[in-house]
Amino acid sequence: MSIDYTYQNAAFVSALEPIDVEKLSREIWINNNITTLMLGVRSVFNSDNSNLDYIIVFSNTISAAEQTELDSIIAAHTGKDPEPSQIDQLKEDSKTEIDNCAGEARDRYVTTTKAQDAVYVLKEKEAEKYKGNGYPADLTGYPFVQADKNARNFNTGQEAADDILTLATNWTYLAAQIEEIRLGYKDQIDQSNDPDTINALASKAKAILDSI
Repeated sequence: MSIDYTYQNAAFVSALEPIDVEKLSREIWINNNITTLMLGVRSVFNSDNSNLDYIIVFSNTISAAEQTELDSIIAAHTGKDPEPSQIDQLKEDSKTEIDNCAGEARDRYVTTTKAQDAVYVLKEKEAEKYKGNGYPADLTGYPFVQADKNARNFNTGQEAADDILTLATNWTYLAAQIEEIRLGYKDQIDQSNDPDTINALASKAKAILDSI
């Protein structure tokens, strides 16, 4: 079953089985969550005469909340969940785009190859332990500190450990900034039912994330 709301003041329902038009009409009439006046429901055969389609006509364009309510009513009559509405699909696509942009922003600052995240965690923990033990000159038992010291030509283990901890702190704040943008704009999109607003929010989030 699919429901098309692109027709002005009407919902076009394509069903795989007959719907009791009288019962459907009555349930729409008495539903307090659908306040737009319904003018009627009529059935029509689609172009190949294979499935029975229905047109539900209203006095005005119904709201997104009314569409959701109507979806539930129609689904109850067909026994099948309706396909996602166009506004719901736009929301999901926009939120996915924001997630992808957030991922790309993170990728610009950290290596995301397999198991690298575990390496970062181990390095930070080891550097914290090394610092907590007073930066001993003997690096035995501190392989990551030793590795950074050798690879990056630090003079001491302390320099290597402090650099690891500084990078970890900077990354934490940056990752939190990205996460705040990602979650904040996705939440605003969830709260809106206006396509122009949703597109604008997605574009703004993308621009901010691309600038990081």
